[in-house]
Amino acid sequence: MKAEEIFYRLIKEKVPLADIKIIFNEFFKCDFDKIYTSSFNIDDELVNKVLEAIKINYPIAYLVKHVKVQDIDLYVDENVLIPRVETENFLIEEIVNKKDLNGKTVLDLCTGSGFIAILLKKKFPNALISASDISISALNIAEMNAKTNNTKIEFIQSDYLKNIDKKYSLIISNPPYIEEDNLDVFAPFEPKLALYAGKDGLSSYKEIFTDLEKHILRGGEAYFELESTNAENVYILAEKMLNPISLSFIKDWENKNRYLKIQF
Repeated sequence: MKAEEIFYRLIKEKVPLADIKIIFNEFFKCDFDKIYTSSFNIDDELVNKVLEAIKINYPIAYLVKHVKVQDIDLYVDENVLIPRVETENFLIEEIVNKKDLNGKTVLDLCTGSGFIAILLKKKFPNALISASDISISALNIAEMNAKTNNTKIEFIQSDYLKNIDKKYSLIISNPPYIEEDNLDVFAPFEPKLALYAGKDGLSSYKEIFTDLEKHILRGGEAYFELESTNAENVYILAEKMLNPISLSFIKDWENKNRYLKIQF
């Protein structure tokens, strides 16, 4: 099938233009900018594979095994979450633009693809960055991504903070936080281990907060991504389990509570 025909078929299927470009450039290995001027033919089997994926809402990032965020090339598959724009915006606005982490110790807890750790290491090359995850498969992917992006990061397999033996100036985490019975979340292809946190969506925070103060240096900070509808419950849990100097929410672009900031 000719590239131009496929383009119009994907438009008809209401595939976003950004995803169409990725499909052509990275899955079909056909330069999207030349689809009108070339006679490039794409194997029907590949085309059908894309159409089947679209039909079941299979993430394009998993299909092409790749996503690019903030000039960081990341391999992704069903073992790791696909980085969200909310995480990217938070990191840039609240960490990169407001802090100097050079020379400081940082832990990316529940690292997944390694995106947070890699971004911070690129922005602060003299920071001492560690990244942990319970999943060996996720850690293997994160380590591969760190090498691809020429970043030196310490990787640790740990069930939250249980196998961590250091203290950090900054801990940042996007832990599982979705209630098991939440019907509003549709992510059938992303790893359940990284998404769900018990019936109340709080089990990950309970485990982390149990050990958190043992791993934060005096004057240090911790940031946790939240489900906005459960944010108040996480706040109350932190008040109950921790002795921070301050607790505060950071809102996203929709004015929803998206991160909990804890200062010690």
